[in-house]
Amino acid sequence: MKRGIIAFVLILSVISFTSAGIFDWFKDPQLAPQNFSVTVGNAVPVVDIVDNPGSIALNPSSTRPVSINFTAQDNNGISDLNDATVSISFDYSGGGEQRTGGIADCSTSDIDSYTREYICFIDMEFYDIAGIWDITVSIDDLAGPLTGTNNTESFTVGELKFISLTPPTISFGVVSPGQTNIAGGDTTVTNDGNYDIQSNDLLIVSRALIGQTIATQNISGDDFASADQSEGDVCGSGTSLDENDQIPIPNFILSKGAAATRDVQHCLTSVPLGISDQVYSTEDYPAWEFNIV
Repeated sequence: MKRGIIAFVLILSVISFTSAGIFDWFKDPQLAPQNFSVTVGNAVPVVDIVDNPGSIALNPSSTRPVSINFTAQDNNGISDLNDATVSISFDYSGGGEQRTGGIADCSTSDIDSYTREYICFIDMEFYDIAGIWDITVSIDDLAGPLTGTNNTESFTVGELKFISLTPPTISFGVVSPGQTNIAGGDTTVTNDGNYDIQSNDLLIVSRALIGQTIATQNISGDDFASADQSEGDVCGSGTSLDENDQIPIPNFILSKGAAATRDVQHCLTSVPLGISDQVYSTEDYPAWEFNIV
């Protein structure tokens, strides 16, 4: 009898323990709170080039204002844009040449409370090299400061072949019929473009000098020679000219640049016999031509 009671108690104990473990499985888990936070930093201004110059032609012997139009957007508002830090750069893609500008070259207008528009003009010189130029525009904000930059655009500068000549008239003084090899004044050639003039690029077209009193008499354009300033004796070894034809001048080399000049010498190789005593000139008639091929 006692043995049976003991067994019953043990069974109840086992059942109680096992049941307690099973019920624990269905209890709600304990909830532990956890806080999170994110700090958003100052945003970089977004710069967008909205007007690309595309392709431009330079102005001979002077500057050419090139326009660039861009916007800057700041999520903190336009009051966060630091206009004083506006930087504009045009850089030749081959290196070595650059034009720059800043806020002084720009006018501004506000598109909305976050976006400002800048319309700027950067001067380029007549001798700036032909080819592709890359554009870089940037601006800082005041809170960072952080710099917003756009360097995704470019434009093309056209080739400019242009020269000017001084003095307006070349004189050979007073000569006599039959006289030969009279050296005259020099023509100073100024390179007013962005093209590097090489040997034989300069072509001269000579014209007849017409009698100012008796127009039926003249000195032919064939009776002249010209040469680069490096030639020691233009009359002895200059290049003979051919009336109304383009004749290249060897060794005349004139690179582009500010105030780039070089002289061409001239010689009247022979004065025709039998012509009258008068002035012979191209005034009021076709003048000589200097061309760049």
